[in-house]
Amino acid sequence: MKRLLIKIWETLLTLLLIVVTLEACTRLFSPVLKQIAQRDAKVGYRFFPNLAEHVYNHESDQAVLIRTNSVGFRGPEWAPEKPEGVRRIAVFGDSFIAAIAVAEEETLTGRLEALLNEQTGLNGQTGDRAAPVKWEVMNFGVIGSSTGQQLVLYREIVSRFHPDIVVVGFGSSSDVFDNSAELATNPILRFDLDEAGELHFLPQTEGRVQASKSLNAWSRFYVWQKGKVNRLIKRSRKSARVPASRDLIYASNEPEAFRRAWQITGALFKAFRDETSARGTQLVVVAIPSAQQVYDDQFALLRSRVADSMAVDPAHPDHRLAEWCESLDIPYLSLVENLRRRTPSGSSKVKEEHLFFKGVGHLNQRGHLAAAEDIQQFLAEQSLLDGTREQQTAGRETPDASRR
Repeated sequence: MKRLLIKIWETLLTLLLIVVTLEACTRLFSPVLKQIAQRDAKVGYRFFPNLAEHVYNHESDQAVLIRTNSVGFRGPEWAPEKPEGVRRIAVFGDSFIAAIAVAEEETLTGRLEALLNEQTGLNGQTGDRAAPVKWEVMNFGVIGSSTGQQLVLYREIVSRFHPDIVVVGFGSSSDVFDNSAELATNPILRFDLDEAGELHFLPQTEGRVQASKSLNAWSRFYVWQKGKVNRLIKRSRKSARVPASRDLIYASNEPEAFRRAWQITGALFKAFRDETSARGTQLVVVAIPSAQQVYDDQFALLRSRVADSMAVDPAHPDHRLAEWCESLDIPYLSLVENLRRRTPSGSSKVKEEHLFFKGVGHLNQRGHLAAAEDIQQFLAEQSLLDGTREQQTAGRETPDASRR
């Protein structure tokens, strides 16, 4: 027994020395990107508050100034009480909205704010409006967030800023996947449906969240290996043409797990619509496309990874989302066709038509500008910039989507 205990202690000591050595080597020889975000018990995940750091981004290959406010989101400090003459648009989304690869003023939200205030004019008036108007477009993008996480974020933080319009930037290639605890495993805030079809909150695994938070804060080796492993998995899948489960988002003959994920997504938007409407706020949903939906060659690569028995359609997730928004009377815009018109060759190899970094990643500067222009036009067409639709729909009984 004594010999066994000695062996166990020797093994543990050896493992400890290996870990300490790896940690020391990482700190000495391997650059680790600065951590700018953290897990949060209230809203799941957000940036560290009051940042003003230049952070290198491998996708854009540049150091980007990341400025955050006291509530932990990109942008200036926002007054809780909306100033006189100010109208606010709160924009939710994942990394496509957070957009840490581009400067703050080049993000979709920064571009949209500039476009709206430019349209307002130097005298602060829009069209025939007599009252001065200034627009604040607030970026509540969170890396890796889901619709459920965004709903909690609206309840806990965003509603107190009294936005006039809430825009949910729905990631067509990922969000329905991330909304399902059955499909996705990363520890973020999620919801599920009970037997009666009602939403119920899924509490996070506290131990896992705290362990991840502590490791991210104290271990550079953990952060370094996590980034390396994730990139290795992505590269190996591409080179071996191994299908990722997310690819099935485009399957028109949906696997059962994806059907359930869409039911959860629809219920989340129903809750979002009801809660924004109760506060006199107009909800708008915008589908943010992936490069696979915009470039034909990128979708061909995806198709080659999926089994022949699966019918995949680049427009499928947008059609599914459009059905839900129509049933819930939520104004809906898909950016797919607008961005495709800006890339007439249909090839991600044509650099002059890149709307995504390297033709495959997140939206680049041109992509954010294009998206902002299309959203501005859509809001105007929906009579949302002058508040007409909001006045028409305020207090109106909302349709029921239970038939779905």
